[in-house]
Amino acid sequence: MSHSALDTADQARLTDWLTRTREEAPQLAPILDSFGAVLAERARLRADLAGQTPPVPPVPAPDKERLLSGVPVLLDADLSGLTPFLGQSAARLLPAMAAAFPALATDMERMAAALAKDAAVLGGGLEALLRGDAGALEQMAQGMEVAEPVLRFALAQIVRPVLECAQQDVAQAVRDAKWLHGRCPCCGSGPDLALYIAGEVEQSEFLKNHGGQRWLRCSLCGMSWRFKRIACPECGTEEPNELEFFTVEGRDHERAHACKKCKRYLVGMDVRELVDVPDLDVAVLAMLPLDILVQDKGYAPVAATPWNTLG
Repeated sequence: MSHSALDTADQARLTDWLTRTREEAPQLAPILDSFGAVLAERARLRADLAGQTPPVPPVPAPDKERLLSGVPVLLDADLSGLTPFLGQSAARLLPAMAAAFPALATDMERMAAALAKDAAVLGGGLEALLRGDAGALEQMAQGMEVAEPVLRFALAQIVRPVLECAQQDVAQAVRDAKWLHGRCPCCGSGPDLALYIAGEVEQSEFLKNHGGQRWLRCSLCGMSWRFKRIACPECGTEEPNELEFFTVEGRDHERAHACKKCKRYLVGMDVRELVDVPDLDVAVLAMLPLDILVQDKGYAPVAATPWNTLG
């Protein structure tokens, strides 16, 4: 099947799951409508980027030794080739975010005006996100006359489809290097979702378990990687008495694993018995009641996202 056909199918699946989730949880309709509109434009953009010439340049080939020592692929990498594509993404997604979130429309317009004068600043924004450089992001926000959290939200949406296209060849190298960390092997960001799937018998003591495999999904670039099933991705603790999980009644396949030691949690989905696996971008939005439940217990998400920090 061609990339075009696959992308079209992905877009149709996203729309279908937004509709189904809205029907199942009408109280989430405002969130699903707003974020769903941005997700839909992001999916269309990703399809366009994947099919255009010249293509989005791939990220540098991973250095296995750096990966083994816990250094993400993109840290210190030359990403200047992505800047034109980040500009394309901003031109599409800033208006989409303005329409989806009217309260942010003025901020999106200010960002668009600033980027019209100097689109290269997006490269600096990407590097600041990858490094977790709050000072650089604050300075960038002040220059654009927008709040730093708004800038961070907008940048995360802008870079996502570009990074998804650029890092397609990284996954196998990461698996070969046996990345063992709770942060993304590609960009170093924290996960926003854990996926529990059926797996083969493991030879590695690190990954061995009797309950399938646990995959984490990056909150920034979308890459997925294997991680130990019973361990906190934030602090790494494996002590059973330091870990607990929560569920919402009637949705036992969705759970939040929380760590008493570092007070962080991560929502997850067990798909081993699901006939139809949800679109993952919609699934994390649908788990907002679970986020609220766990946050009320005093836990904070491993990766802060616009939807799990609404309160």
